[in-house]
Amino acid sequence: MSTISGIGAQSASQLTRTVFRPPSFASLDSNRDDSLTLDEFKLLAPKGALNVQANKRREVLFLAMDTNGDGSFTSNEKDIFDKKIADQR
Repeated sequence: MSTISGIGAQSASQLTRTVFRPPSFASLDSNRDDSLTLDEFKLLAPKGALNVQANKRREVLFLAMDTNGDGSFTSNEKDIFDKKIADQR
């Protein structure tokens, strides 16, 4: 007979692991113009994450989402990016 105390620490942590859900586009688009520029995207960074290396990572991420290369990304472009990331997990 198996008991809950028989669950190892690693298994227990796997049971409580939450799935990452990217933020909605609406929550990112503070000016509601249906697109995000790199400057807007950088402003979303958490405090303390404004160093050169973090900015470079944001630029790479931004360019991956801006699939048509017009200097901003839309909700549709973000959805496509989010799906690609989810499919890789």
